[in-house]
Amino acid sequence: MSISIKFKKKKMRGDLLTDALFAMFICMIVALGLAYGISSAISNQARIDAQNDAILQMRNSIISLGVSSICSGTAVPAVVLKNNASLAVTSKCTSTAATVGTYSGTLQTVVLSVTSLQYFGSPGTVIATD
Repeated sequence: MSISIKFKKKKMRGDLLTDALFAMFICMIVALGLAYGISSAISNQARIDAQNDAILQMRNSIISLGVSSICSGTAVPAVVLKNNASLAVTSKCTSTAATVGTYSGTLQTVVLSVTSLQYFGSPGTVIATD
């Protein structure tokens, strides 16, 4: 007893070129998406580095010069970024009367800020306070 199986031959269409073109198109979209994501990450990292440099330099100015000398008019040095860009620092001082127990005095606070849309992005202002 033998079993015979007969297969019908189907006519095949030439879709291989269309499939390959479609696969290349999908790969291209994925590659463009990855390239955009990587370039955005690099750009954001550069802005974050510039912001960190500015904050560290302004904090060091507050520590080295002191709040009272900055509020009395001592000029705060400009922030110098890694690409040698020099940005002017503005300072704003406020004084508040304070009483603790029997001691009363004046509390001075200082806010240093630097603005650059080019290096910090939007809104462009970096602030350091004491």
